[in-house]
Formats: sequence, structure tokens, C-alpha cells
Amino acid sequence: MASYSRDVVAPVEPLAAEDEPTTPDGRRARRDRNRDAVVDAFLDLLNEGDLNPGVAAVAERSGVSHRSVFRYFEDLEELFRVAIEHQADRMSELSYLRGLGRGTFDERVEAIIAHRIALYDATENVSRAARLRAPSQPILQASITSTRALAREQARVQFRQELRAMSSEDSSAALAAIDALLSFEAYDLYRNAQSRSRGRTASTLSFAIRRMLAPQDTTSETRAEADR
Repeated sequence: MASYSRDVVAPVEPLAAEDEPTTPDGRRARRDRNRDAVVDAFLDLLNEGDLNPGVAAVAERSGVSHRSVFRYFEDLEELFRVAIEHQADRMSELSYLRGLGRGTFDERVEAIIAHRIALYDATENVSRAARLRAPSQPILQASITSTRALAREQARVQFRQELRAMSSEDSSAALAAIDALLSFEAYDLYRNAQSRSRGRTASTLSFAIRRMLAPQDTTSETRAEADR
């Protein structure tokens, strides 16, 4: 019985003698490192295109045992939620649109399009995985809803000058359309379902936004560029 007890409480993954934590602080630091390694491994797998990483793959990538994954997280759903939070922290700077609402109309159109494409390029697979799981995870759904609200507000401020020049009804419709055009879902449609390059995606978005907010600035050249 004593031997069984030692097996249960001993660390699952072998440690070199110099790495063996001998104090509560040492054990806590090691646990934090391993927990972070599991989260990083999970995010790496998501970013590489595995939208539903299994425990075995996470354990192998992080360097901890299968059993240890569940010492740090109650289940894969909790791991996924924590990983999404870490991803949000990593991408917080990228989510910020510099010069919001400033510049000429042309500059503002190009700035917000470049910003969204860069953001979605960096978060594509994690964003897709989050949306797949969101219906069964209210916390994830709330996070996506919050992110969408921020994106809509960015669009409203970026084009407030043009929106204010419209009637209330037209302004509301235009903002709703621009919000949809600049969404991750639209990006995913253009880049994957329609196999458009980044350049063609940017041209399509530019054409559509100009068409709604400044029709007089839309030329046949811009239209042709969007169709290339």
C-alpha cells in the first residue's frame, strides 16, 4: 500500500536531480511552467491547422505526460478556454487600430482593411476553432460577441464622417454592411471558399466600402481591380 501511495503522489514526468523542486515555491514554479507549456502546445497545434488537438498530441508537444495534462486542466474544454485567453493576450496589440478615425477617406479605408487582414492572418485557425466550439461554450461565445462589438465600433469610428453625412436609416445599414465585410467570417469566405489572395481580398473590400460610403470615388479601374 505504501508503494502504491508513492506512485500516486510522485511527479509523473521524470526530473533531473538538479531540477527536482524541494520547496513549495519550486513546485509551484514548475507547475506554472508545465501548465504554460501545455497551453502553448495547444495553441501551436491550433495555429498549425489542427482545430481539435487531442491529449496525446498536446502532451507530446508540451513535453509532459498524458496524465499531467489533466493535473493542470479539468478537461480539454477548460484547456481550450484558457488557450483562447492566452491568444487574446498575445494579440491584444495587433487588435489595436492605430490612428482610428484619422486621415483622409482613402487612408482610412486602406488602414482598416490592412489591419483586419493582418489580424485574421495571425489568428485564422484559432478563430475558426473557437467558432466551432462556441455554441457549446458560453464563455467562448461571450468572448466572440465582445470581439465583434469592438470590431463594429472600430468601423463606426473609422468612418463616422461619412456615416454622419447619411440619413439615420442609411447610416445604420451601411455600418451593418461594413461590419459584415470586415468580419472574420467574410475574410474566411474570401480567402478559403473563394480562394482569393490577400491582395484580391483587400481590393474587394476596398471596392465595396468605397461603393457604399463614397460612390462618386468608385471608378471602373477600382471595380476591375476587385475582380482580378
